[in-house]
Amino acid sequence: MANLDTALQQLRNECRQAHLHVERLDSAISVLEGLVGRHRRTTSTASVRQGIRRGRNMVSAAARGRTAVGRRARRARRAKARPTAGAKTRTVSRRRKLSAAARKSMSAAAKARWARLRVRKRTITAQRARPARRTPAQPIVGAKTRTVSRRRRLSTAARRGMSAAAKARWARLRPRKAH
Repeated sequence: MANLDTALQQLRNECRQAHLHVERLDSAISVLEGLVGRHRRTTSTASVRQGIRRGRNMVSAAARGRTAVGRRARRARRAKARPTAGAKTRTVSRRRKLSAAARKSMSAAAKARWARLRVRKRTITAQRARPARRTPAQPIVGAKTRTVSRRRRLSTAARRGMSAAAKARWARLRPRKAH
C-alpha cells in the first residue's frame, strides 16, 4: 500500500511539472508571436485546453482598411448610377415573357404527357384486376401443357437480410480506405 501511495505522489509531481513546462512554452510562444507581429492560424496548447481562441482577425489592419476603402468606392459608384428619388423610373421586368403560341404548345405537350400517363395507369390496373391463369387440375391427354410460374414475393425482413448479406460480401471484397 505504501508503494502505491509513493507511486501516486510521484505521478502527481510529474504532472505538475509537465503543466509548468507547458505554461512556460506557451508564454515563450506568445512572446515570439508578439515579436513577429503576425497572428498564426494555429492556437497555443494552453488556449486549446482552456477553449479560448486567440487571434480572431486573421487579416491585418492595413488589409482591412484597403478592403473598406474599396467597399466605400463601390457603394459610391452604385449610388451615383442610381437615379434620384424625384425622377420617374420605369421598372424593367427581368422575367422573359413567352409568346401565346409557345404557351399553347407547352400546354398541349403537358396535356399529352398526362394523357399517356393516365392510359398507362389504366392498363396496369386492368392487368392487375384479371384473374391469374391456372393450370387445369387434370391435364388433357395429348395437349401441350404450359406451366405458369408464379413470382414469389419476399418479405421485408427477407429483403433486408439479403441486402445485409450482400453488403457484407462487398465489404470483404473491397476493404475500406483509411481516412
